[in-house]
Amino acid sequence: MPWRNFRAAQKVIAIEKAKKIMIELMDKKVLPLPEAFSNPQPLCEKCLKGNVLGKVYRAATVLDHIKPINPENAFDTKNGKFGEPLAAENVQWLCSRHHAQKSGAEHQFHNSKK
Repeated sequence: MPWRNFRAAQKVIAIEKAKKIMIELMDKKVLPLPEAFSNPQPLCEKCLKGNVLGKVYRAATVLDHIKPINPENAFDTKNGKFGEPLAAENVQWLCSRHHAQKSGAEHQFHNSKK
């Protein structure tokens, strides 16, 4: 239950951030607005950082832990080795594409340590 409440609160914050970005785009007369603004929803943090072609506005579907949580005890960070599970600074909204890339890299890293 704590994760659901935390996720819901983070979603509200992310939607407010997306609304501010939408207003900025409207002020700059960027029309039509990207499809990601058709519904109130979080935007992908990685897409917003952009690439060589610029920013992309893609809907986020996953609240991802930036630093993985301890699988043995979620609240034991092992002196910073793992992230806090319910800390706003340890989560980011990602689109399914960026979440798959990040998860794949993490699994590959952990499997190479076995």
